[in-house]
Amino acid sequence: LNDFMSGFKTECFRVFKDGIRKNAVLALILFVCGFFKAGLAVNTAVTGVKGFCAGFTAAALVQYYGGKGILLSLADLPSMLLFIPAFLLFCAFSAKHAVTRTNDRHRIIIYVGIALCTMAIFCVSSFTEGYVNTIFMNFLIQKLLVTA
Repeated sequence: LNDFMSGFKTECFRVFKDGIRKNAVLALILFVCGFFKAGLAVNTAVTGVKGFCAGFTAAALVQYYGGKGILLSLADLPSMLLFIPAFLLFCAFSAKHAVTRTNDRHRIIIYVGIALCTMAIFCVSSFTEGYVNTIFMNFLIQKLLVTA
């Protein structure tokens, strides 16, 4: 892991593009889940997997690098401050829409509007992940791990 991290140098645009793709797929899955009662299970599973992955990554960095791992985990904070609230709110709206599932045009328009707003926030989060988090991560790796 130390060899990987010391050689870590990423292209900001590639991280941004991958983030957009990943978040668009996630938003589409959650959006579709809002139209089916069975979508509640998928919604819960997606939330659990996303939380497990984020927690496992942070815990692995802290386990392996100790205090330096905490700083490395915090490098991901700018995008997560945008992503996590939007993700959880959209999961809640998706679940509510799945449960109350009506043919009311007004509710569907509101749901689509919320989905579009969430996707916009996901795009800003991807931009932050690609350009802000990457700069922080590269800086911290250079200062903390290369000199270690």
